[in-house]
Amino acid sequence: MAGEVRFYFDFISPFAYIAWHDLQALAAEHHVSIRPVPVLFAGLLNAHNNLGPAEVEAKRRYIFKHCQRLAALRGLPFDAPPTHPFRPLISLRTAIALDHNPKQAAVIERLLNRVWGAGAAIDDAAGIEAVLKASGIDPEPLLAEIQTDAVKQALADNTQQAVKSGVFGVPTCEYQSELYWGVDAIPTLIAAITQSRAPEPQAAAAYERWCSIEASAARKRG
Repeated sequence: MAGEVRFYFDFISPFAYIAWHDLQALAAEHHVSIRPVPVLFAGLLNAHNNLGPAEVEAKRRYIFKHCQRLAALRGLPFDAPPTHPFRPLISLRTAIALDHNPKQAAVIERLLNRVWGAGAAIDDAAGIEAVLKASGIDPEPLLAEIQTDAVKQALADNTQQAVKSGVFGVPTCEYQSELYWGVDAIPTLIAAITQSRAPEPQAAAAYERWCSIEASAARKRG
């Protein structure tokens, strides 16, 4: 095994849908395990005092078209959910409640496929129930479990830990303590896994210098 990739994601992101499918191919080819880590994107935004892409209308329009293109390149269906942004809590808590369940990955994939592949809702009990039944899971006890304080706290803990690890957006992959944000970072993740590109000797020093550079200009906000 080449190790584990932690996949920080929120169902609200169309990029999570595309990245998930990319990671399944990566796992099969390079013998890594994918560890899903559901996080609340809104919590990341709040922690970093940032706007979500959907809160910038021009970006919101562009991202959908961009994801259409990315999906088409991969032969994936792509459609708009009934509303966006939507409340992803029930779907995230469903993924949390299935932690250590061998069907967790199948449920996550069906939820992503449902909302971004088929354009159907996953922010209500009916949508979750349909996915659970399709996965061979009795929905009644699980729908009760996701209302428990333990599951709610687990999602909050995941989000808080992601922030501490430096995660600011979704999807983000973590491999050997390094972060890879977005679909476009997956090729560099693959390079890290396969060690197909040797690190440049100056890279660490340049990064340290970057982190210590002070700003000489700042944008006014508010």
